[in-house]
Amino acid sequence: MSKTDLPFNSSKKGITLLPLIFMIMIMGGLIAAGITVVAPLVKKAKYSNTQAAIDASMKAVIGWSAANNRIPDASAGATGFAAVAGSSNDAWNRLLVYIAADNLLNPSPAAICSRSTTNLRVSTVPGDIAFVVISGGGDYTVNTTPNTSQAYNGTVAVSQNDVVRWVTLDELKSRAGCYGLTPGRLRILNNELPGACIGQSYGATLYSDGGVAPYSNWSYSAMPAGLSMDVGTGAISGTPTGPAQAHNITFSRSDSDGNSVQRMLKLIVEDCALGSWNFDDPANPGGAIAVGPGGSVTSVAGVSGSALSFIGVGSMTPYNQGIGNPVFSFEYNQPFSIVMWVKLTKQPTAAPSSLVYPLVSKGGAAPDYKGYYFEIHSSANSQPAVGYNRLVFQLTNQLNGGAGPMVWVYNTTPLNTVNTWYHVAATYNGNGLASGAKVYVNGGSANATYRDNLASGSIVNTQPLRFGDYGQNYYNSVVMDGIQIYNKMVQQLRVAKAGTGSGTVAGSLFFRSPERINCGSICEAYYPNGTIVALGATANAGSTFAGWTGGGCSGTGACLVTLTADTNITATFTTP
Repeated sequence: MSKTDLPFNSSKKGITLLPLIFMIMIMGGLIAAGITVVAPLVKKAKYSNTQAAIDASMKAVIGWSAANNRIPDASAGATGFAAVAGSSNDAWNRLLVYIAADNLLNPSPAAICSRSTTNLRVSTVPGDIAFVVISGGGDYTVNTTPNTSQAYNGTVAVSQNDVVRWVTLDELKSRAGCYGLTPGRLRILNNELPGACIGQSYGATLYSDGGVAPYSNWSYSAMPAGLSMDVGTGAISGTPTGPAQAHNITFSRSDSDGNSVQRMLKLIVEDCALGSWNFDDPANPGGAIAVGPGGSVTSVAGVSGSALSFIGVGSMTPYNQGIGNPVFSFEYNQPFSIVMWVKLTKQPTAAPSSLVYPLVSKGGAAPDYKGYYFEIHSSANSQPAVGYNRLVFQLTNQLNGGAGPMVWVYNTTPLNTVNTWYHVAATYNGNGLASGAKVYVNGGSANATYRDNLASGSIVNTQPLRFGDYGQNYYNSVVMDGIQIYNKMVQQLRVAKAGTGSGTVAGSLFFRSPERINCGSICEAYYPNGTIVALGATANAGSTFAGWTGGGCSGTGACLVTLTADTNITATFTTP
């Protein structure tokens, strides 16, 4: 047998080493490859952990800032970034760098919500920056400028070799609640302005808070005629001259940091009553109650809400009549009006009887009775024998015994149904004559004159306005509601319904008023001269509204009427 025929001879040892060599080579490659793969993974984990640490510190700063109305400073103290963040190191155990906008550090006034801008910027993004947090990364070197923690006024130049995060001012304000009701943000506090009355003194003040003092003067878009604003204090004052309308006024103010705020407020100018009493609060009817023996003044059900019942000798003296009682004083040449609801609970002729049921009066003390009186007179009264329960309006300069000039007008329609509400009014145009006075009962003004010689006799006195008895101890038995006194004439608006159909008519003032058309229950109302009233008609089921007549109104749309005289309007409803 030759050598070549021998299997696995001495050359076999070399052959068996080759797999081992290959294995070693492969293992070395794998180790080298493993090192190459693991190193980036470790680095990536470090960066991820650093980002998490930065995010956690930023959340801590935002929470602290919301509670303290400022951002932390860069100091090592309790208000510094390290204390607030809790852990201010990155994953390489190096300190994080904290850059703070220098104008967000002052807590008084609130530095966050009051600011509209900061002095801090980041080179790679637009907008106002609140703060920046930086890690130097794996090379342990912060290449971003600036590279140490500090308050800063300028632009941060970001390096791609660093881990950098920032919070904008808007983000900080949003997360701190500045766009809610958080104190500190510059804002106008007023949500509304009180209504103004033509011919009456007005006062209101605009207020703001938050922001950075000092503040600019107020500015405004327009002001109703007769009113002006002190732009330094925000006080609005004056006496509006009209016309009656709603004014939308835009008010503005700025602070020293460039923040500005605007708010549009509605100021309604109206023809108002000098006084209005609805008695809806039984605990506070609006005046001082006084009763004589056996008398009472109590709260009862009214036309709407509550009313006051006067039984026997009793009166109410309204509050706020001014020193010397000038508020409800009118001279013989001044227009004024009284509007109210009244209900008799007993006839004047029934015992105990009384010649007069006083309603609203500003009567003088004996022996000088000059003043004005709105009363219910019985036929037993000596001036004159007008029949039962006539409504009387008198303006008098009379002395005791009946001497002196007087206007004495009464309505010929009696108030002769007990426990029934009557809508009554008296108005005077200031001409000194009975022809200038009207007395209304449920819309009708069927007047009769008894005296007509007021001439230039003064009717001013120092006595207060009273409801019920005015110091003469008259027995009374009436309920009163919705009393209004105007320093001008009122005009009556009366609505009648016609046709074969049915429906309702309602009037809503363009402005507020105690009086309102609401037919069928109330088909007349009294408004100051010149008032604009809008009427609308709604047909009942099975009926159709056919249109308006009178007052300059026609068609089936809204009826808009300007009252310059007593006005009658008819609403017609038809059936198919």
